[in-house]
Amino acid sequence: MRGDRVVLKRGLFMLLTLMCFIKPVWAVDHGTSWGPDVGTKAVEVAAHDQTGSPRILSDLAGEQGLLLLLSRSVVW
Repeated sequence: MRGDRVVLKRGLFMLLTLMCFIKPVWAVDHGTSWGPDVGTKAVEVAAHDQTGSPRILSDLAGEQGLLLLLSRSVVW
């Protein structure tokens, strides 16, 4: 039993040490490399609303514009 703990501690120590020297994937600045620039005009999209009436993005925008948030689910 004691030998297993020593092996586990050594393995964890080596893993943590290795992680200190490798740039983590999650540290990438995705804000500058993903998607369009802030303020970019969206392409005109048409779809039917819950009543069946055709709508376009400009129909939904008010005086100050429209904030459109698209979220991708974690579960596929």
